Amino acid sequence: MRNFWILLKYNLINTLNLNKLNSKTKEGKLSLLMVILFIVGGLFSLGLAFLYMFMIGSALAEGGFPELILLVGIVAGFMFILLMTITKANSTLFRSRDYDLLMSLPLKPSTIIASKLVYILAINYLLFAFIYFPTIIVYTVFNTTDLWFWLLVLPTFFLVPLLPIAVSSLLAYLFGFITPKIKYKNLTSILFSLLILFLIMYASFQSSSIEEDPSAFALFMKNALVKIYYPGQIAFLGMLGSWQDYLLFTLISVVPFVGFVWLLSKNYMGANSRGNSSYINKNYEMKMMQSSDQKKAMIKKELKRYFGSSVYVLNTIMGPMMSTFLILFIFFGEDSLSATIPAGTITPDIISMIIVGIAIFTMGMTSTTASSISIEGKQFWILKSLPLSPQQIFNGKLFVNYLISFPFVIINGIIALVAFRFSLWSALFMFLIPGLVVVIMSYAGLYFNLLLPRFDYDSDVKAVKQGMSVLMTMLTGFVTVTIVIVAGVLGVVFFTPIVAYIFAFIAASLIAIVFISLVQTHGVKLFNRING
Repeated sequence: MRNFWILLKYNLINTLNLNKLNSKTKEGKLSLLMVILFIVGGLFSLGLAFLYMFMIGSALAEGGFPELILLVGIVAGFMFILLMTITKANSTLFRSRDYDLLMSLPLKPSTIIASKLVYILAINYLLFAFIYFPTIIVYTVFNTTDLWFWLLVLPTFFLVPLLPIAVSSLLAYLFGFITPKIKYKNLTSILFSLLILFLIMYASFQSSSIEEDPSAFALFMKNALVKIYYPGQIAFLGMLGSWQDYLLFTLISVVPFVGFVWLLSKNYMGANSRGNSSYINKNYEMKMMQSSDQKKAMIKKELKRYFGSSVYVLNTIMGPMMSTFLILFIFFGEDSLSATIPAGTITPDIISMIIVGIAIFTMGMTSTTASSISIEGKQFWILKSLPLSPQQIFNGKLFVNYLISFPFVIINGIIALVAFRFSLWSALFMFLIPGLVVVIMSYAGLYFNLLLPRFDYDSDVKAVKQGMSVLMTMLTGFVTVTIVIVAGVLGVVFFTPIVAYIFAFIAASLIAIVFISLVQTHGVKLFNRING
């Protein structure tokens, strides 16, 4: 039992980077700042959850189904945990980088498995709390409650995550049987994950396009939620007083989880062996080796590393892809904004500004460069030993973000120009301003990762999602988008749409110049100081 707690503590401390908090060094101060920012971000997320749940609760109350807010929270928690655990289970249970180290220690496999499972449970319970408890509070605002309801609040909280954890972990386990036999297993994983995300996005947008009728909205939500997650319906009925339904919900939640734990205990070592294996071409033939110049070789290396990590791709490509998805949804189709608003209500200049706003908001969400230094891991010394200048290395990392983002900027502009008749100035700035935001995010992400690299990770998830540089880049993107939009709004209010574009362009240009200068001066010094 002592070893179990030590392993669990190690996982939690390493995830939150708490081991450096007591240090008076620069790393200790940065770790403290990171914890503070995570707490602030958590409180902000909790506030958003309250806001959204209250809005949904108000709509359901107007439609005559105020009790459905409880079902909404349970189903939302199920979907969130399901998506989060698929990648988390894969990197924690089946493709863990510390597997060889842990198996070499004098520890029982059951202790290792138990610590990994409890770690996943703890993380998911923490995330689920941000959805579940705001739901409970909002539910009490619109509904009366009894003792039975309050007795089942905590048991439901602990039961709901069990089924999605079991299902998503089982999917990751089964996927481990297929991927070693697939030549392009990372590409397959990326495409499969993107397909699931797009289906969810499409379903969510379809549900938001329902007509402004509270009763129709409530009825739609009731039917949709039951179809998405039937156990949520019986949990909902159980908390309202049906003990038979709650007993059935308990069995549906516990039995699959217990079955998965048993399966994992029998196949943990085999699953990790498969997860860390790779495709071998049985018909390999020796061919003439091709040489390329330094620039091409660096770009190939960066692209290979980028597409070699499904977590890296999925966390950085969704912003640019979402920009195109949002533009298509808002401006095209039967339920689109352009179809529902009477002709002449919105001018082409306003439409073009909305498109630019959507583009810069989504482009400012992520950047591949925010973790491009950290992702090198223990092989960073190889990068420094290459016969390349720091600027050449920077260019290779910047190129990846350009390659991922600029095509969507061009696609968005072409779609908008085909659908609407914009002026020459509007068309020009529709490409220039989002393009500048891409440049800002590329250089800002690289600078912050040079300033705050993280090499002490055991999975790509921690480098891509949990680094301080990633958080700082996201905050920079938010501030940049705010400044650009405010500059544009001031131009519209006091001058003309063309002046608004010029103001926004100047603001974005100044921010871009600042980060380009930082990377080319201080960034080079930071790169030379880093010891991987």
